[in-house]
Amino acid sequence: MNISYEEMEYFLSFAETGRLTETAEKYSISQPTLSRVMKKIEDEFCVPLFIRGKNKIELNENGKLAANEMKFVVKQTDEMFSKIRRFDKLNRI
Repeated sequence: MNISYEEMEYFLSFAETGRLTETAEKYSISQPTLSRVMKKIEDEFCVPLFIRGKNKIELNENGKLAANEMKFVVKQTDEMFSKIRRFDKLNRI
């Protein structure tokens, strides 16, 4: 998998808002950059994730499933980092 944690966060933000502009503003990136990330993620899955219309995209059923699975991966990743940091803090001399 070549989707970064940051890219998953972008995808999840878009899944939540349904708006590329809002997601791009939230992460201080350009909308064309975000659109390229969405296309990259779709290419990584090798299935369509979006319904594309004139000046609009929305998640299709594949995209909704991808978002649900990514939520799990992001949550697990966050918990992993927290757990390791807590472990380190407890074991410092």
